Amino acid sequence: SSSDRGRRLYTSRGWLPWCGPTSVLAPTGTTRTPDDDGSVFVLPVGISLDTSAGLACDWREGDVW
Repeated sequence: SSSDRGRRLYTSRGWLPWCGPTSVLAPTGTTRTPDDDGSVFVLPVGISLDTSAGLACDWREGDVW
């Protein structure tokens, strides 16, 4: 998750905030992570992204995002 200061740092370097819903690919299946919505950033390198689409990360112990 990003702080306001972190948000400015990322956006000033070309990172985009992910506006769509976030999820994790958990051992029990895809699980929404609504607390992380609006705080994940992506860096598009040579591709166009639909930042309003859903985004999922792999499972790991601890904070998945």
